[in-house]
Amino acid sequence: MILDEVYRQLSENAWNYRPNEITSWRLARKLLLRQAQTQTQIRIVDVGAFSGQFLSMLPQQWTKAAVEPCLSVRQSLAERRIEWLADFVENVPPDHFEQFDVVTLFDVFEHLPSPSETLRDAIRLLRPGGKLLLSTGNSGHWSWRLLGGQHWYLHTLQHLCFASQRSLRWIAKTQGLRIMSLIRHSHKRRCLREKVRHCVETVHWSARRHQGWKQSVAGLIQRLPSQHGLVHRDRAPMAISLKDHLLVCFEKPVV
Repeated sequence: MILDEVYRQLSENAWNYRPNEITSWRLARKLLLRQAQTQTQIRIVDVGAFSGQFLSMLPQQWTKAAVEPCLSVRQSLAERRIEWLADFVENVPPDHFEQFDVVTLFDVFEHLPSPSETLRDAIRLLRPGGKLLLSTGNSGHWSWRLLGGQHWYLHTLQHLCFASQRSLRWIAKTQGLRIMSLIRHSHKRRCLREKVRHCVETVHWSARRHQGWKQSVAGLIQRLPSQHGLVHRDRAPMAISLKDHLLVCFEKPVV
């Protein structure tokens, strides 16, 4: 596939996040450290790990592995003592099947042409009782319903599919998993003031695209203090502070 080659050739700075800003990483770390209270040695593999920034947030004594196509980050993974398993999860060698306590996929689901098949391959890596943590955009969020195809998370052609609470429950049922927790969260951590601003901008952009009373709502918002500049906006807001993402923790049953 063309996208497969795009991911292999990415620059090592393509997704250089600040770990404390990524809400899903902070929430997942909290969940995993809670698990570590009863299980000291944990084997974890991050699918779509890139340079291993999330894994580096976890205790050093854990055994860490990565599934990652990007060639330019292999050295970074090695320096962080993260074992590289394969470019894509379907290519992980069978000797790694049922060897991990945790599999994580952060902002990966939306890149998958066949999400059910990829998740099936990821589940094969889990031991019975293991956890699969998945974070992705929530297409059931109110901002998605207002903005439709102009939602900020649809800004790239790399995003192929999207999830909702309903579809994640369907995935759990079809894959034989149990949902342990489902948390709504923002993509990045921001202050209350910015959250309010993003709410206002989202409602405004939706309202101005309609006729009648809905368009009048946009006019009212533009008259609010410090909101007059919205009249010049030419695109939907990049509202990364809204809780338009989901982090779900699945558990593989013990047979």
